[in-house]
Amino acid sequence: MATGKRNTRSGKGVSRSKANTEKSAWRSFIQALRATFFGRMLLVVLFAALLLGINLLISGNRFSTFYIITAVEILLFLAVGFVRVMVRSDD
Repeated sequence: MATGKRNTRSGKGVSRSKANTEKSAWRSFIQALRATFFGRMLLVVLFAALLLGINLLISGNRFSTFYIITAVEILLFLAVGFVRVMVRSDD
């Protein structure tokens, strides 16, 4: 019987340092986009397209359901934005 150290590797195939490097590269890319006006507009357009695409998938081509889901999301976005503005103006 061997009394050596057991191998505790999870077998995921990606080392922790490589995963952190990929994550930091992605974050630095997003931060670079957020630094410019056109980058922010690009992120807003991509986010809106993603959100509308998900809404269309959920609604299943029933446009009345699509419009209701989109309207609720817009109202939530406006409410959250209003709260953020109020909290920031309080400081």
